[in-house]
This record gives sequence, C-alpha cells and structure tokens, in this order.
Amino acid sequence: MKKFTGFITILLFSTILTAQIAEVTNVTASQRTDGSKIVDIYYDLSDDITFSTFTVTVEISMDGGTIFSPTSYVTGDNGNGIVAGIGKQIEWNLGAEYPGMFNNQTVIRVVATGRFFIVPFDFVLVVTGDFTYGGGSDIRNIPYDYEMMTYEVTCADYTTFVLDAMEASQITFDGNWVRGYYAGDEQYEPGEYNLLATWESHISWNGTTFIVEEGFGDHPVTGVTWFGANKFAEYYALRLPTEEEWEKAARGITGFSYPWGNEIDSSRANYRLSGDPWDAGDNWEIIATTPVGFYNGQLYNSFQTTNSPSPYGAYDMVGNVNEWTSSWFENNNNRHVYRSGTYRWNSWDILTYHRWDWNSNDYSRETGFRCVRTISSARADFLLNNKTAKSKAKSNK
Repeated sequence: MKKFTGFITILLFSTILTAQIAEVTNVTASQRTDGSKIVDIYYDLSDDITFSTFTVTVEISMDGGTIFSPTSYVTGDNGNGIVAGIGKQIEWNLGAEYPGMFNNQTVIRVVATGRFFIVPFDFVLVVTGDFTYGGGSDIRNIPYDYEMMTYEVTCADYTTFVLDAMEASQITFDGNWVRGYYAGDEQYEPGEYNLLATWESHISWNGTTFIVEEGFGDHPVTGVTWFGANKFAEYYALRLPTEEEWEKAARGITGFSYPWGNEIDSSRANYRLSGDPWDAGDNWEIIATTPVGFYNGQLYNSFQTTNSPSPYGAYDMVGNVNEWTSSWFENNNNRHVYRSGTYRWNSWDILTYHRWDWNSNDYSRETGFRCVRTISSARADFLLNNKTAKSKAKSNK
C-alpha cells in the first residue's frame, strides 16, 4: 500500500488575532490495492470559535505542488456543512479522473474554508439523537445538532438570490433558464447547469430585472432543479438536507405519519382538493401553493387553519411542494431523493416517510426546497470574514 505523508500549512485572511485557528491536521492517504484506484484520504478538523461548519475541498497538483486544481471526483467528508472532528474520510476516484496515468509528483491538499454569513432565514434546532425513519418506524440516529429552515425557500428569497448572484457574475440568464456553474460530483461533470425554469414558477424577467408575480412573494419557489437548489444553498454557506435530516426534522421520534400525528384534514396542510384559498381543484395549469407557514392557526378569509408545525417547529413538512435533498437514490445513480409531497397529491401520499427520486436536471411547478446547516457548541461574538485552513500531502502513485 502506498502511503502519503502530510504536513500542515495554515493561511489566515483576517486581522482578528484573538480567533482560534482552525486546523486541518493528521492528513494521510493511501491507494487501495484491490485494483479500484480509489484513494482513501483521512484528516482531522479542529474546532473553531468563529465557524461551526466548513466547506471542505480537495485540490490536486501533478507537478509536486506548484499548481493545484480542484477535483470533483471525491465523496465523503467534503463539500458544505462539514463539522469539526477527527477521522474525517474522503474517497478520491483517481482512476476515473486520471485513467491510465502514472505520476510520482502528485500532491493532495485538503482545504477547509469557514464562512461567517448572516442569512435572512428562520431556522429550527434539531438536536442530536434518535429518530424514527421509514414506514416501519426504524430507529436511526443523527449524532450532531443541525438547524433546518423553518419554512420552504420562497419566491422572494430565490429572486433576491438570483439578482445578487447575477450581479456577482455567478449565474446567467439566457431568456429561458437561469443557469450557473456546478463543480461536479461522482455522477455529474463540472459545468454549467440549469437552475430555474422561470415558466414553472412565479418568477419572471421583465426585460430589465427579475420580478415576482404580485401576491406570491411568500409562496414557495417552484421550477427549481436540484442544481438550482444546491446553488442557492452554497451561495448562503448552507447545504441541502440529507433525507435522514429531512425526515427527523419532519417527525422526530414520534413515528407519526404526519408532523403532528396520524390524521390529517384540510386545516393542516396543502394537498389535492384541500379547499384552501389558493386551491385550484384539478386544474394542473395553476401553481396552487399556499404561503409558507400558512397553517399556523390563523383565520384567513373565513378559512380556519390549525397550527401544524413539526416536533421541532418546521412548517409545511408535508404538502405544498416537494423538497429536494442531497441524498442519492439507490440504484438510480443520477437521481436525488425528494420528500414532502405536493398540492396536487392526495392526503395519503404526503406522508413524512414517503420518498421519491428524480433526475437532478428535472424541474416542475411542484418542486422546491429548504436548507440546513450543521452547528456545534463553538460560537462567535464577532465578525470574521473568511479563514481558510489548508493541508497538503505528497504521494507516489
């Protein structure tokens, strides 16, 4: 087994000297001997008083460390929302990225970047521990705290993101699609991907700027591909939930079919023929969403709602729109899991444990999302703009 030895370099992009330095340490890597050409990379990431989560990337140099390039052929403890800890593992598919290539000047660098970003969204806290999963209410465990957005991302939220990201030259609009760059993963190559089909949403281009159809700013955004949901999350230093995180936030350890219990009526959620003020019956040409958080006990134009949060306080965890997750669907390698069910589905289809898969490039007027962030006990009382911890290891392949 060929072994990489690592040493640590810390770079700070900050003038605040009282902050604890986040470190990527104990980096080792070894290529498997089973012929798979998979390289296992291990590292430790220390706690930081400023950042509770990091974006972890892997960079590769083929010339001994002079020029580094990011790689998208990695899975494991990389990407957004990585929390501090020891024994972090990343798998690098060397054979897929460099087929048939031999090189004894390869350097691997693990980069952990913390961002302090004040986001204008409400979150609920989901604490570490057990929860019920699936129709059989299996007991599973998520061993960390995380925060889930209280509400689905709205049309107003997504329009603000699109305008800001366009101004920053991070996304484009071609007259039909909002498009943006994706760094790639084990199924999708790096490149430009469709983010939003405006004709399947309440968002449109008026020739000068993006606008939201009047009265729908607080409705969930629709027409978003998985790439469009992921791009939004990345922009705000958030991430999409795993399907396990989504289900735990929806039902806790109750085993309930719905966030509040095992029975449903039209005062609790938006589903087919539920009779809410935006209900369009079976007219599928109308985007019949309700405002996020609508089912909070309010009386609206003689329509009485029942307060219907999840055990952790999240709203609309069933019905209204489908929600993308970060989880791959088994046996469908280019498809992600989505949850929740929609305003077009019958009440018996929108259960907390139901799961479906969809091609990540697909979109519809029934599909939206919400984001999460992992948290820890480390908190900051001051603003630190950007700090990066880097580690590099040299290898012979």
